[in-house]
Order: sequence, then structure tokens, then C-alpha cells
Amino acid sequence: MKGAAMRVETCFLFDLDGTLVDSVHQHVLAWGQALDEEGIALSVSRIHRKIGMSGGLFTN
Repeated sequence: MKGAAMRVETCFLFDLDGTLVDSVHQHVLAWGQALDEEGIALSVSRIHRKIGMSGGLFTN
């Protein structure tokens, strides 16, 4: 299509966590790092069991 104008459209992709990308592992690593930086040592398995809870339940 020589000389044809290309139409550029803007779109927005919303991924409700876990719908397109399973990010549980990244959440576990991020929580582990954050807790470690605060001097709170928790095993990855304990953190993993809490992923998906609300922040309040997680921190309790």
C-alpha cells in the first residue's frame, strides 16, 4: 500500500492480576525483599501462602 496513510490508534490494556500474566512469583520476591529490608525474616513458602490476601491480613 504505497503512499497509503497509516492509521494509528491508542489503546489501553488492563490486566486484572493473574488474567494475562501470572505474577505470583514476582509478588513473593518483592514482599520477601521488602520484609528483609525491614529486618523481618520470612521463608518464601510462608510468604507464598499469603499472596492474594489483603494487605491488612497479610501483615497480621
